[in-house]
Amino acid sequence: MEPFFEGVFRDRRLEKRANQILERIIQTRSAVANRYCQNSTEEMGNRRFMANPRIDNAQIKQAVYLACRAQAEGKAVLAIPGTLEINYQNHIGRLNKEDPDLGLLSNHRDIGFFLHAVLVVDAASGSPLGISWIHEWNREWPDGPPSKPKLQAIETQEAQRCFTGMEETKRQLPGAPHIIFIGERESLHPEEFAAIPDSRCDVFVRWTRDQRLHNRKETLFEHLAALPPEGEMVLPLKESTTQAERPAVLEIRYTRVPVMCSAKGMREAAPPWVDLSVLEFREKAENAPGGGEPVHWRLAATRPIQSLEDARQCAEWYSRRGLIQELFRLLKAGGLDIEAAQYERGYALKRLAIFALQAAVRIMQ
Repeated sequence: MEPFFEGVFRDRRLEKRANQILERIIQTRSAVANRYCQNSTEEMGNRRFMANPRIDNAQIKQAVYLACRAQAEGKAVLAIPGTLEINYQNHIGRLNKEDPDLGLLSNHRDIGFFLHAVLVVDAASGSPLGISWIHEWNREWPDGPPSKPKLQAIETQEAQRCFTGMEETKRQLPGAPHIIFIGERESLHPEEFAAIPDSRCDVFVRWTRDQRLHNRKETLFEHLAALPPEGEMVLPLKESTTQAERPAVLEIRYTRVPVMCSAKGMREAAPPWVDLSVLEFREKAENAPGGGEPVHWRLAATRPIQSLEDARQCAEWYSRRGLIQELFRLLKAGGLDIEAAQYERGYALKRLAIFALQAAVRIMQ
């Protein structure tokens, strides 16, 4: 394995240690130090590296981005963002609630942090190329009993992370001629679509909430439901936590409509509406095996859809969103088992998460 962190650190000893850590995690398929280190001396050096406050995690992330940039050069790519909770409640005895790098998770009880990453994939082959953006963050501890954040505040923060990840991906991948962002469900409001695309970027986001249309009484979902199918396609679905691997026969509808922007969106100078392509891929209930949940995707897209082949291509691209979940599963129990790590400082656990992300990409390749 070629040195991954060459030139990242001024100290060659740190460079050697970082390369060793990444190599060991990949070889052993574990992110737990006493499993991937070969002896006690190596484990001690590993712990010192992870706990070293003079090492900036931004340096490690930049090495990850540069590797992704090299792999994406000259390729059309999919950029797939996702957010993962990393839970260290089982290690609460060795962690400190005063640690600024740890906080409450979504259940408002357990301790840990969140990891947002953008996985870059070759649009033609579906092969993972690297990570173009990493943002590790945590909630602050409340002064009193924890209260549940408002849904609107959560959605605004998620949209901001998604938007920032897209902008950073464009900056990190100057040599990728076409970047197709496959956003998380509901991750962008209509007004954000107007700010992201340029001559080499397109955006796709799945909507499960209806939208208002400009100068029309019908809603977006009503409009789609009234359209006749343009055709069908057979889409191979990969196994996931909610479905078995199987082929799905999908009806295809698509159009372009003016979608109203929200007055509560995150963009202050938002236009009153934005023209978007919208696509619907629907599996008939009788075709879903065993009475299971049929596939039903409604996608909003900046890319003009001019033919049935364009629509089929969009469905194939969107179906690869599952790769980010595959990446995240590799980090958890049954994979690299990052939540079994036993460091005592939040910044060390976050540093390990960056190493584990890059190792997981290499394993998927």
